[in-house]
Amino acid sequence: MVDRVLDSHKGGHFLEEFRIHDFPYFSGGISELPHIIKRWLEFALSKQVHAIDMHLHEEYSSLVFPISSFLTESGVTLRPGFQSLKELSLQAIGFDDQDLESLLKNFILLERLSIKNSYALREVLVDGDWAPNLKYLNISSCANIRSIEIREVISLVSLRFHKLQLSRDLVLDNVPMLIEFSSCDNSCYNRGYPIDQIISKGIICERLVKKHDTDVSLPFLKHMELEAHMRSPSSRDQLVRMIDACPSLQKLEIKFHLWVSGWFENKMLGEHNIELNNTPCNNPNNNLKKVKLTGFIGCSFDLVVVSHVITNAVELEELSIEIRAEAPKITRHRMRALVWQHLQPMLRNSFNFVII
Repeated sequence: MVDRVLDSHKGGHFLEEFRIHDFPYFSGGISELPHIIKRWLEFALSKQVHAIDMHLHEEYSSLVFPISSFLTESGVTLRPGFQSLKELSLQAIGFDDQDLESLLKNFILLERLSIKNSYALREVLVDGDWAPNLKYLNISSCANIRSIEIREVISLVSLRFHKLQLSRDLVLDNVPMLIEFSSCDNSCYNRGYPIDQIISKGIICERLVKKHDTDVSLPFLKHMELEAHMRSPSSRDQLVRMIDACPSLQKLEIKFHLWVSGWFENKMLGEHNIELNNTPCNNPNNNLKKVKLTGFIGCSFDLVVVSHVITNAVELEELSIEIRAEAPKITRHRMRALVWQHLQPMLRNSFNFVII
């Protein structure tokens, strides 16, 4: 069927988009499929295609993206006419770290890259010198990725990592144009790194934008979703620091995770007095409108974070707090009462406040 459609377009010179979704089981045998996919991709690239969207069934996840087939005999540059690709979305088509580097270095016009169910990736590195035009990066369900580093990609505006199992870290270095950042539904086993450096599952943000050694800034970030593991006061402080590093932030969503050891070290607010800092920082956020916090348990860690948000988000319109779902009903009721008791003096009539 696909071959017949391609044959009908042999006369055209340009192709805007090449898309195959939900490709069914291939009756001809999986051994023939790599050659067929290569032929399809060569056809699309020969037509100076702008977007390739190829989502295969996970049955074929061992297949490899044939980047080497599109290079010249020297193996250094793309064959003539193959440089037009701007958007690439692949599901269940694998390539390893070296293939990803080669792809980025050769498809230099690439603006959007989405990778799902690729099991050959291990240590992902995206360097701005390789991807000068990359704006959107989405990596999900790649079970064997151990670490991700995004460095000097100054054009990047959207970064999404979902359903990964990072065993080391995620490093962001100099991504000044970033507007959207999402890192949820991930698993991080953080081996070999100080726990206090983690501000969200596997995220280490020593320098988000190069300014001074002690400065951290994401000046254009508007939407941020995080899963935050509160392991120590330093973890909490790093999370607050990252929020403060986003002066243009409009929407913030945080899912809290408090480790069992932390539960006993940071008892319920009703068990001890916590002094909350309600003094605004030097640079209050005038843009943050909506904040959603889930996994709340009413301990010193999460309460300090929300009090900081209330104090410094001077134009806040909506604050939603959801008590951790697995808590017993009577405990959840008590948590809601305690959170309200401690936050009520800080609340303003200018925004809606909901505790679920």
